Amino acid sequence: MAGICGPHRLETANPERIRFHHSANVLRSRSTTLGIIEYGTDVVVDIQDTERFSSYSLSLPLCGEQELSKDGRLLRSDRGQGVIIAPTKARCWPSLETVASCRW
Repeated sequence: MAGICGPHRLETANPERIRFHHSANVLRSRSTTLGIIEYGTDVVVDIQDTERFSSYSLSLPLCGEQELSKDGRLLRSDRGQGVIIAPTKARCWPSLETVASCRW
């Protein structure tokens, strides 16, 4: 995952429950990666080097929900509402929390 979203830290209260799955297709002609990510348990992903974040991130959970947070501000996404993070705004939302049922 570091190759996609850069250096990051993964935190969970239940490491024995992690069931990480990632599948992706790279569309070379457009420099685009489309894929699915799931962890199988509640996790928090902290982006370590937001200055190097160089692509847009579109998060559309197929199920479950996730929450971006910084300094008490929250931005939620679920099946009914996605989130797009511009590379210039990644440093504004360095932490992503996702619930066990989230698949995006």
